[in-house]
Amino acid sequence: MRPATDAALWLGVTRLLMDRQWYDAAFVKQFTDFPLLIRADNLKRLRAHEVFPNYRSALPDDGPSKQVQGLTAEQHAQLGDFVIWDRRSNAPKPIHRDLVGRKLVEANLDPALDWSGQLTLVDGSTVEVKTAWAQYQVHLQDYDLASVAEITGAPAGMIEQLAQDIATIKPCSIHQGEGINHWFHATEANRAAYLPAMLTGNLGRPGAGVHGWAGNYKAALFQGSKLTGPGFKGWVAEDPFHPNLNEHAHGREVEAHAYTKDEEPAYWNHGDLPLIVNTPKEGRKVFTGQTHMPTPTKAMLFTNVNLINNAKWAYGVIKNVNPRVELIVSIDIQATASVEYSDLALPANSWCEFEDLEITASCSNPFLQIWKGGIRPLYDSKDDLSILAGIAKGLAQVTGDTRFHDYFHFEHVGKRQVYIQRLLGHLHHHRRLPGGRHHGRKVRSARRRTDELPHLPADPVLRADP
Repeated sequence: MRPATDAALWLGVTRLLMDRQWYDAAFVKQFTDFPLLIRADNLKRLRAHEVFPNYRSALPDDGPSKQVQGLTAEQHAQLGDFVIWDRRSNAPKPIHRDLVGRKLVEANLDPALDWSGQLTLVDGSTVEVKTAWAQYQVHLQDYDLASVAEITGAPAGMIEQLAQDIATIKPCSIHQGEGINHWFHATEANRAAYLPAMLTGNLGRPGAGVHGWAGNYKAALFQGSKLTGPGFKGWVAEDPFHPNLNEHAHGREVEAHAYTKDEEPAYWNHGDLPLIVNTPKEGRKVFTGQTHMPTPTKAMLFTNVNLINNAKWAYGVIKNVNPRVELIVSIDIQATASVEYSDLALPANSWCEFEDLEITASCSNPFLQIWKGGIRPLYDSKDDLSILAGIAKGLAQVTGDTRFHDYFHFEHVGKRQVYIQRLLGHLHHHRRLPGGRHHGRKVRSARRRTDELPHLPADPVLRADP
């Protein structure tokens, strides 16, 4: 399907589910906000205190909102309670946050999904209201099957089949990429993806839900301690002035010291200028920081990220920001837009092409994984660590400072597992059994192809002139 049309796809699927009644009515009434009444004059949810004189909330102090979610009385007073149109009494009824699932049924309430009308408020005025369901029916008029097929480029039959599968296959889980979470209007785009799951009851059940492939790896699994060592920090921030070159050293013997100073990428995206905003609540605010201002960026080296895709204004980055940076180096497995606008593009191996051991856990699969790739690299690419070690080796040759080389010593000598073992925090044994076999888990170093930096077959793509 065409990029940036995710929301249109899900809105089209939502309309099919509603029009063809492929939804779980009981779940929609008991667990979603589709039955809540919305004011037509300001498009805000109608609050119970606006309709019922001297209204006092019945939200219990021992209910899940306060006892599990930690909702305070002040927060509840600010949020208020909502209103539904009850089919049993044919009248508006207040509803609080804990009236969900069987609690709603026990309260003898039957919310109407498709309802609109006028209500008299406590101040004597009248206001037109509609359920969120009715509001969506108006909104979804623009997302008929033919229009969605045209917008997305996806065949109408496949969109229809997708809607039917979501309605009939239980459980159903929707996984979507990181991109839409890095753009303006991300709330609307993500809610559109949740709508089919809300309609079909595919929330709160094992194997169901809507999930983002956020891209970050679970560094929290490698927590440090006095017993095991610095953990992830020792992996990414071993003191470059005191690298531990003893391959038998325990993880806790690694000296971690971060010399970096974090800066929000938005400053770079703002043209390396102070980011000052007149905010509605806090007035004039300097987001650059209270102790420093960003300095002009001289060079950028990044891996596994498409900065241009994540930028809130890609044209501004390409035209006004990147041309001022003297060197841009991208390490990636795909020819992304950021690769296209880099001075040097260094191709990395995919997971199945890794030539040596790697370890990780991710958002979507939070289990510790360690492996080496199963196929030879298809192109002239290398493992990420090999690329970084090669850059460091080149810096050592240019500057004469061997510490660049030493920082990746065990990668240079084909013993990457030393770094992994330190991360796991266990002593690395090298005692051998008869026959040359290792005692314990067998680890084989991968064949080193070359210590030279990888290169693209074609000339590197240079940045566009400003």
